[in-house]
Amino acid sequence: MEEGILNIKNKKMKQGIFIFFVLLLFVPFLQQQFKFTKELPLQGLSNSETYPEFNDSLWFAGKYQQDFEYATNKDIGFESFFLKLQCQINYSIYNISKAPGVIIGKNNVLFGKGYLDAINGNDFLGNEMIDVETDKMKVVQDELKKRNIDLFFVFAPGKASFDREYIPESMLKNTPEIATNYGFYKKCFNDKGINYLDLRSYFLSIKNTSKYPLYSITGLHWGTYGCVLAADSMAKYIERLRNIHLPKIQIKSIKLLDMAGKSSNDYDAASLMNVFDIIPHSTMAYPVIAYDTKDAVKPRFLCVTDSYFPGIAKTWIPHNIFTNYNYWLYNDKVYPISLKKLVFTKDLNIKNEIERRDVICVVSTELSNAKFPFGFIDNAYKIYAPHNKNYSALKLKELHAIIIQAFNNIYKNKKWKDGMIKTGKLRGVPKEQVFYENAMWLYNQSHDKD
Repeated sequence: MEEGILNIKNKKMKQGIFIFFVLLLFVPFLQQQFKFTKELPLQGLSNSETYPEFNDSLWFAGKYQQDFEYATNKDIGFESFFLKLQCQINYSIYNISKAPGVIIGKNNVLFGKGYLDAINGNDFLGNEMIDVETDKMKVVQDELKKRNIDLFFVFAPGKASFDREYIPESMLKNTPEIATNYGFYKKCFNDKGINYLDLRSYFLSIKNTSKYPLYSITGLHWGTYGCVLAADSMAKYIERLRNIHLPKIQIKSIKLLDMAGKSSNDYDAASLMNVFDIIPHSTMAYPVIAYDTKDAVKPRFLCVTDSYFPGIAKTWIPHNIFTNYNYWLYNDKVYPISLKKLVFTKDLNIKNEIERRDVICVVSTELSNAKFPFGFIDNAYKIYAPHNKNYSALKLKELHAIIIQAFNNIYKNKKWKDGMIKTGKLRGVPKEQVFYENAMWLYNQSHDKD
């Protein structure tokens, strides 16, 4: 009798467990349909995917079904939870990152893959392209100086060059510095007399003596203390350029704070990893700033920059030592005004914007040296370069450099190279002709045909 009762209870328990797991399978579907709880946010990833619009060509090509399935999978309930769970397992058990472009180095120091590519020379533009670009920079610098406008360039330090010793040896190449964008740009700047401030070298020189961390373990950008040092160095450089005195930046005190998850500079790489736990991180220094404005001049200032100058902007130093101040992020969006309403440089009169400044600087770290100077110099060169024999010679030199670069890129990309060879055979022309036509197409897409 008792044995029969136990069997009934066991049977009901098994049925209950079975029903529980069946219902559990439906929970993501119910969440997808009714959104009864808020999804966990993902950094650097979208929580959902846009569903494709139906049309006959997509349907019969099978693309509509493929895109619809992908969007459905991306929009499944609790997708962000399961992604975070997978990221947490990868980090906690295997000590690897599944975040796009984030690498875990020695002592759990986080890096961006793009920074490693830069110091390894993987994104090297080539001597010819940088030679042409710096020729333009020199022309623009000299022409603006005639108008009492000082132009200079800033090499910001990168996490990979700053904390190189924490990068796994297997990820490093023995690349000479001269074969990187930073190294060859610096050589050309020295050779041609182009104004520049090398904060990368400066940060490395004070790395072992700095009282406070300049970079966090979990960040990709310089910390706030590093931003203050960089701003002070830029201010002193401008003073020498223009023989003036800016408001003096004074550090009154230092606050040591744990800002994990709050300060984008100190935790931005860790945020991209999308794990549940707070990743071990640095306590960082946050200076309290005052200014000595006695006999000070506040020049009108514009900065064209990558993602490094916004950290300086957050200290409010530029607001206090400059007037008529803006920074153009990647020569695209205009800040700080875009914090309220987006304003784009393409909608501005560039000549007017340049000529209402006293000082213009272009900031780039190793990651963005391959895109440096973000099209700003091209735009300024078109406006200010005298259209003489030198102008024509430089345009020809530029065309030659772009063709060489295109040939090199094609030869590095096997799929592209094989496609060009196949096209040449089908047309009955040498592959070099096809390569040249592709190079010319690339040139015409991004340059005036003058």
